[in-house]
Amino acid sequence: MFILCEQRTKVMKRKLVLLAILISMMLSAVASVSAQDRITERYNQILTHLASYLGLSAPIRFVDSWTWEEIIGTNAGFDCPAPGVVYPSSPNRYLKFIINYNGQRYDYRVNGDGTILILCGPTGQPLVRLENGINVLTPIISAPPAPTTITISPAPWYAWFYLPTLDRLILFNQNGEVASVNRPRLTNEAPSSSNLHLAISRDGRYLVQTVTVSPNTPTLSIYDFATGTLRGIPLNTTDTARMGGVLVSYAASTGTPLAFSPDSRSVAVGVGRVDTPGVNEWRIMVVNLETGSITRQVRHNEIGAILVAPSVEVSQAITGGFGTFLPNIQLWDNLGNIHFQLVFMFAGGALTYPAIAWNPTTNSATVSPYNRSSADILPTDGSIVYSDNDPALPAIPSMGMLETQNVIRRGMPIGTSMTPQQLLHSPNYSMLSPRWITGGTQIAFLFEDNVNPVRWGIYTIGSASPFLQLSDGYKQLAGVSNGAVTTAQGFDVYIITWHQNGNTPTNIGTFPTSAGEPIIVWTQPFNVALGLTTLVTTPTSTSTTSPASPTAIPTSSVVVPVGASVLCPGAPASIVRTGITGRVFVGGPNRGPLNVRQTPSTSAPIVRIIPEGTRFAIIGGPQCANNFTWWQVRLDDGVVAWVAEGTSAQYFIEPAP
Repeated sequence: MFILCEQRTKVMKRKLVLLAILISMMLSAVASVSAQDRITERYNQILTHLASYLGLSAPIRFVDSWTWEEIIGTNAGFDCPAPGVVYPSSPNRYLKFIINYNGQRYDYRVNGDGTILILCGPTGQPLVRLENGINVLTPIISAPPAPTTITISPAPWYAWFYLPTLDRLILFNQNGEVASVNRPRLTNEAPSSSNLHLAISRDGRYLVQTVTVSPNTPTLSIYDFATGTLRGIPLNTTDTARMGGVLVSYAASTGTPLAFSPDSRSVAVGVGRVDTPGVNEWRIMVVNLETGSITRQVRHNEIGAILVAPSVEVSQAITGGFGTFLPNIQLWDNLGNIHFQLVFMFAGGALTYPAIAWNPTTNSATVSPYNRSSADILPTDGSIVYSDNDPALPAIPSMGMLETQNVIRRGMPIGTSMTPQQLLHSPNYSMLSPRWITGGTQIAFLFEDNVNPVRWGIYTIGSASPFLQLSDGYKQLAGVSNGAVTTAQGFDVYIITWHQNGNTPTNIGTFPTSAGEPIIVWTQPFNVALGLTTLVTTPTSTSTTSPASPTAIPTSSVVVPVGASVLCPGAPASIVRTGITGRVFVGGPNRGPLNVRQTPSTSAPIVRIIPEGTRFAIIGGPQCANNFTWWQVRLDDGVVAWVAEGTSAQYFIEPAP
């Protein structure tokens, strides 16, 4: 009897234990589902706010990527405090979401129930702080800071460095730091521009950047260091724009001063679509830096008609037979030719690329001799320096797909080809990324032996002595008229060094590592005088202009059909109508591209820029606005948008023949 009761008691205990475990598992599962639901709710709350913040009419359904983490902060500032606000010290648990959307990074902080939501800016201060749906940040309305003008004294050379973490530009000469400038930013420029690309004119006066303006508009930004004027030129949403530079290098975010005209008043910009493999759409634009207007451009489907004797590789790059190409500017020479390479995207690098020389004044083109992918151009005579493999000379074994680069050559442009001259051979090293320094009397290059770390070497052209080997640790290097400048990382600082005549190092400045690794953006070309006597550190005016003014053609040169009538106040008699094929006006003294806008208004977003002669179907209209007659058109790529017909003094479009 007692044994039976004991057994029943043991069975009951086991059942109770199993029941307790089952209940615990159910509660844990419920808690897990609850936590996951909380993450999903906060994520959806953030996307709803981001769509509103960016001014989007539709909700955001997909992002590039996102991550989250739970953090216990010291107060309700969530590690992104508003200026001047003191938060009581107490542990506060919050969720940190990093949202990558359309190439931009957004840093959100939100508490568990969503009553506090913060969009944290790149400086660690909130752009938005919502408490129960109300933005509690006090708007600070103040006069713009007074521009600071710095006198620029004569010096053998100047160089600009960019500090990415501080978003700041620092001007140096051989005596040290001269000026510090917060990178000029356009109104509504996105908090972090993933496509940031910087180039400075030969004379150092103009800074040209590619940035993103909210919500997602690639834009050319032009800053005049002499006057403080800042201009923006919006591009198409799928455009990637570059002002030259080696696409794979230490300073991948920088262009070349040789993309600017020899007088530094215009810049050549390579623009292309790299969002979709297999789509080959690109163009070269000439931008007037003083006015911010596009004065000339040529597109991928136009240059073939003016190109003389193209090679097979050039023809395939034009037609896109192998895929997607991006134009990369190499040089605007003294004869007015703009040399550019067509870089094959979505693939590995190459030693050479198809290259074209286009003259925007005569609208003619030939094959360019500047087809080496890692060559450096000497601005004084246009010769290049590049590394190469000579199988007839001794070399160390190759450690990768690239053959050992055992020689460095100089190339002199003759017509459409380069005449090579060997400068240096090394049987013990592979030599890469050569560049001119010391006014073109020396070269610097990276060398490696497959055992020791990669280092910089310096060689005096024509010397019988071995090349000078710099110590380990120097990272970026650029040539100046009397030597070279380098960056290096010390224990807790980055060091800027001037190597006088290539062999006497002098430290001329340091930055804390918290400023980010400095990037050499520009060094003064050897044969160019500085175009600045004073430098304005703060923009005095900011404006965003249309990409290009419509072609100005006198109305008197147009044959107006009999019976044509004025359809809109302030506009000329209409020469087109719905249902016909039109084109951008051809001929006249001032040729140029035409803006195609999203809606019939001069303030509407520009969706395309189409050149002279481009044909389109007129499918709607007319609409009257801004003293224009507007027509709805369908372009050959299917885009439907609006164009203005003209003004009382000029026509922009005409019936296609």
